[in-house]
Amino acid sequence: MKQAGEEMDRLLEREFARAFEPVADDGFSEAVVRRVRRRGRARALVLAVAGAAGLGVAFVPLMQVAGALNEFAPLFAEGWRFSELPGQARYMVAALLLGLVSPLLIRLLER
Repeated sequence: MKQAGEEMDRLLEREFARAFEPVADDGFSEAVVRRVRRRGRARALVLAVAGAAGLGVAFVPLMQVAGALNEFAPLFAEGWRFSELPGQARYMVAALLLGLVSPLLIRLLER
């Protein structure tokens, strides 16, 4: 996906280079582009750190929810043999919940 973006950037740069003659601005445009890219990287880093911190903070409540779901699971499926499941069923539920949330987090970080 990154290669397609870089290829599109090169194509746009080539097409715009043909359409417009460069204007002497003493490097102002390049400085602005560098600053915008630097801020974009900083934003992505901050979002990644905030997402990781949020997942870290949410881990304990998620484990509590998973434990509660594990306790009420026999009510949802009486004929199932939950005694045959491993003792870490709450971890599987937490992983399932995180798996459902992670595409939303990845989508947010891609922006």
